[in-house]
Amino acid sequence: MAQSTMKDYDVAGRGVAHLKLIAHCIVKTCIDTLGGPMMVGGDVAIWCSQQGREFTKVPADEMEAIANGVADWRGIERDSLDKVVIPSGAVETAEETIPMPEAIDVETEAPDAAADPTRVEAEAAVDPEPVGTEE
Repeated sequence: MAQSTMKDYDVAGRGVAHLKLIAHCIVKTCIDTLGGPMMVGGDVAIWCSQQGREFTKVPADEMEAIANGVADWRGIERDSLDKVVIPSGAVETAEETIPMPEAIDVETEAPDAAADPTRVEAEAAVDPEPVGTEE
């Protein structure tokens, strides 16, 4: 998932600020997607090293700014979809909602298998001898 997300962002040519946003986005997406089944969760934490120095944990106030930046980025990404889908100058209107089917009361509306003559006939027509057992 991480490699797929990063492939379009030329990470080798990005600065640390961009890389922190990309890292946060990827880790948060993985937590949201796989977290429950993999028993992974919680807040995203980033450790960073610049110019060969010791790794340090990104402070909470910077992490908040990074999370807000990712939310802004996602909003821009979401809004840009209209530029691809809706022709220039056109206005999209909400389509009429499709009504949901009414609930079926299983106790009163479910067909009775015993009263279904085709089911009984089909069961009676089944050959009890397994195929290929003839001598």
